[in-house]
Amino acid sequence: MKQILFFLCALLPCALAGCDNYDEERIPSRNVHIEINTAEWSRYGVNGYMEWQAFIRNAEPQGFPWRSNEYSGFGGVLLVCGLEYRLLAYDLACPVECQSNVRIHVDEAQGIAVCSLCGSTYDVFNGYGQPLSGTAKDEKYGLTSYRVIPYAAYYLITR
Repeated sequence: MKQILFFLCALLPCALAGCDNYDEERIPSRNVHIEINTAEWSRYGVNGYMEWQAFIRNAEPQGFPWRSNEYSGFGGVLLVCGLEYRLLAYDLACPVECQSNVRIHVDEAQGIAVCSLCGSTYDVFNGYGQPLSGTAKDEKYGLTSYRVIPYAAYYLITR
């Protein structure tokens, strides 16, 4: 019994420090609540692989009908369509810089997101916001992920 307990205790740090662990909670927590009804989805949603849309309260996308009970996180929300039409959402704030106005942007040619200030890159379409290069990869800072929940009459992006 002691040998089994010793073995489990020895493996626990290895399991907790696995190579795919990234800090997704680095930026300050803010409310996220964006509703896109089905009529609005064709204009503001994403419908195919590598399509994306940025949501920054009262600024982007142009013409989006922001409601009083809607919030776009710390730096805004990036909505993307990943593999197999999986809807994914991330905070736009770069987790290295931790400033609401220092945002990642999508590099469509490479199919990644990039921070113009620190140069870190992230896999937003296939890798759930994992860092690919730069300080973010060195420090293991991933993008903060949000949930995209489809309902009958609308889609909800939330924390």
